[in-house]
Amino acid sequence: MKQANKIITFARIAIYLIALAGLSLWGWKQWQMAQSKKETAESSANAQSEENYILNQSEHIVLVTYFTSDQRCATCKTIEQLTQEAVSEGFAEQLSAKEVIFQTINFDRPENAHHIDHYQLAFKTVVVSERKKGKEVKWNKYDRVWDLVDQPKAFKSYLQSGIRQYLENPKQPNPTPDA
Repeated sequence: MKQANKIITFARIAIYLIALAGLSLWGWKQWQMAQSKKETAESSANAQSEENYILNQSEHIVLVTYFTSDQRCATCKTIEQLTQEAVSEGFAEQLSAKEVIFQTINFDRPENAHHIDHYQLAFKTVVVSERKKGKEVKWNKYDRVWDLVDQPKAFKSYLQSGIRQYLENPKQPNPTPDA
């Protein structure tokens, strides 16, 4: 009987220790995830801060923005991907020099809602704008991306020619998207 009580007591202690070890491991993992999220948020804030600085201080920047919403279909994702590819393939040198910047903005977020009126957005689209010393001086919507989404070469050519107009002719009034 004493032997059985000792075994039961030992088993209880072992179970408690295992449970305590499991809880400790779980707590450690939670702490690591919280630290990782904090570092990611800080990194994102630093990148946003750097981008804002570049946008506000640079002499001349061409900003390519894909405007999206909370609802994202496969076509919307393809438009974003093709836009990013058009920019990175056509303007790698300008991207690294921060003369061209690509960004995605969700206009459903309250802090971005002002873009709807400013760019007369009725749906998701790409806007190319020119900024000089922090001020937007001209912009155009490239709504034909919806018509060209199934033609990647034509899609990229359409956007790249518009971006090129902003880079090559900074004094020209608004270039037309269909030029």
